[in-house]
Amino acid sequence: MNDRLRLLFGNEPLVLGLTDGQETLAQATEVFRYIDRNFERWNCNTAGLPTNETVVQVYEMVTDCTFQEMFDSFGIPIDSLALTQAQIKQFTMLYPNRLKRGGNGTFFLFKVGGEFFV
Repeated sequence: MNDRLRLLFGNEPLVLGLTDGQETLAQATEVFRYIDRNFERWNCNTAGLPTNETVVQVYEMVTDCTFQEMFDSFGIPIDSLALTQAQIKQFTMLYPNRLKRGGNGTFFLFKVGGEFFV
């Protein structure tokens, strides 16, 4: 696909179900051990829109790059790469074995208002 990212888990379908969009990451204390206190200061504790069933893929960063470079490397509008906070929570609950371990993080792109967050 590109020289910055490598697809993990091959063609295994990772499917997120419908969401009502109301769950936020700040409320997801049963899933995340730590939630940055700045989350609310950045106005990220905001519910999103309902979503349909969504197929997602997981990529590994293979060369150093900025988030901007990483997401631009897909060659599609960045809006289409963003998940809602409810979808991120659902992914972590459905696919915990697909999260990066060993001190490295799994990055999720989401949007609140007109701003993107990782």
